[in-house]
Amino acid sequence: MTRLTARMQTIADAAIALGKELSKQDPVAADIGCDHAFVSIALAESGTFAGVIACDIVPGPLQIARSNIASAGLSDTISVRMGDGLSPLAPKEADVAVIAGMGGHLMEEILGNGSDVLAGGIGLILSPQSEPERVRYYLTQNGYEIRRERMIEDNHKFYTVITATTGEGAPLTEVEARFGRDNIMRKDPVFLKYVGDLIRKNRKICDGLARQGEGHERLAELEREYEEMRKIIEI
Repeated sequence: MTRLTARMQTIADAAIALGKELSKQDPVAADIGCDHAFVSIALAESGTFAGVIACDIVPGPLQIARSNIASAGLSDTISVRMGDGLSPLAPKEADVAVIAGMGGHLMEEILGNGSDVLAGGIGLILSPQSEPERVRYYLTQNGYEIRRERMIEDNHKFYTVITATTGEGAPLTEVEARFGRDNIMRKDPVFLKYVGDLIRKNRKICDGLARQGEGHERLAELEREYEEMRKIIEI
């Protein structure tokens, strides 16, 4: 079995869970930006997917991915393709796509440029490293519904893992886009720790600006954000 980091394991678990929920027999997964294919291997080893398509735009990691896949004895189950974003996939070729390891802006571009693939109804597992609000807005404005999220702490950093499928997603408030509606509703311990850390950092900055008597507009903005985060904890 492939040993994964906490973040990669959470991503793999989310993809496997979605694969099991699909009504289609023998679903296929795609790992976009697969790097060394550790998640691809975990998906193949799970027995949930009939096949896995590992994609990356960089030749070096793909070469290592092929070696790792061969060492795992999964060359017949995992196909390796080079290409940008979702471009290596044909519509309806995969049922679940994993996209992780990049910022929200790039992820939004990949989703936008891959609209023909998304039109086939592919389910998504997304884990942006930054600007998750961009991804959440994109999904709910482009025919996707965010079904659930899970926040994970890995190597002293926080990440969210989003599961989305085609559907009519309800519009998001600004706070829901920033933190995730499902995260706010469930309030699991990792999410509460994440928000608590943000509150402490925010309060420290606010106190510093107040002492300096400068940056009044920024101070007002931070105070508003502070109150929003405090409400999330208290609700």
